[in-house]
Amino acid sequence: MMNAGTRHSCIDVEMRIHGGDRIGWVWLDRTSDANAIDRDTAHALTRTVGRLARSGEARAIVLAAKGDIFSCGTEIGWLRDQASAPLNTAMADMRKLAQMLQTLAECGVPTIARVQGLAMGMAVGLAAACDICVAAEDAVFHITDSRVGMLPTVISPYLLRAIGERQCRRYFQTTEGFGATRARELGLAHEVVPRSELDRHIESLITSLLACDPMSQASASSLIRLLAVQAPRQDSAEALLRAGAKLRARPSLDTRPSPLPAVHLPPEPFFDSLPQEIG
Repeated sequence: MMNAGTRHSCIDVEMRIHGGDRIGWVWLDRTSDANAIDRDTAHALTRTVGRLARSGEARAIVLAAKGDIFSCGTEIGWLRDQASAPLNTAMADMRKLAQMLQTLAECGVPTIARVQGLAMGMAVGLAAACDICVAAEDAVFHITDSRVGMLPTVISPYLLRAIGERQCRRYFQTTEGFGATRARELGLAHEVVPRSELDRHIESLITSLLACDPMSQASASSLIRLLAVQAPRQDSAEALLRAGAKLRARPSLDTRPSPLPAVHLPPEPFFDSLPQEIG
C-alpha cells in the first residue's frame, strides 16, 4: 500500500505504508542523464534523507533509481567545471558529496540500497553507505576514479568498511568492473536477486526490520561505527578531502588511463565520518 510522496526535479519521494509504518522510497529520477549525481541531486538527497529520519516520518528508507541503471556517478559536467575552479570551490563541492553519503550512512533509521544495472563511481559509494544493499542480477559496479586521474576520497571510507582494505587496493587501482555476484562475495551487496524480484525481496527485508525496536537499531548502528573504525582527527579528514580536490581540479578529465601524481596523506587512519561543521 502507498500514499502520495513529494517530487523534486531530480528525485521522487514515495511514501509506502508497510503494516502500520511508513517507508520512504527515495528514487533518483534523472533517467535522461543516467541518474547522474549533480549538485542539485546531492543537495536534494541530503535534505530528503535527513528530513525523513529526523522527523520520524519514515521508519526505514529505500534508495532506488528510476530507469535501467542505478547511476553513472557524479555528473561529468560538474567534474569538468571543477577543472578551472579554485581549490576552495572544489573542496566545497566534495563536502556536498561527502555530506550526502554521511547523511545516508548515519541518518538513524535503516537504509536499503536497491541497485539495478550500472552503478559507477559515486553510485558505488551510495550503495556502500546504506546499511543493506540488494542488487539485481544484472548490476555492475565500477569504481572509476583512477581511470580519470582522480582519487576516490569521498567514497573510500564506505568502501573500506564494505569490502575491506585488501579489495580496495585492487579495485581502486584497476577500476575493473564487477558484477552482482562478485559484489556479494566482496561484501558490498548483501543479496542478489532477479530484477523482477527486487521490490518483493526488499519488502521482505522491511518486514524483518520493522519487527525490531527502532531505538535499538539506531544504537546498534552507532555501536558498529564506534567499534569498527578509530575516530579520526578533523585535520586528517580535511587533508584527505584536500588531496581529492586537488586531483579533481586537474585540467584533464578524459577517460584515458594516466599515472596519478604522488599524493602525500597524513599517517592517521582514514576518517570514519566527516567533521560536523561541514553539514
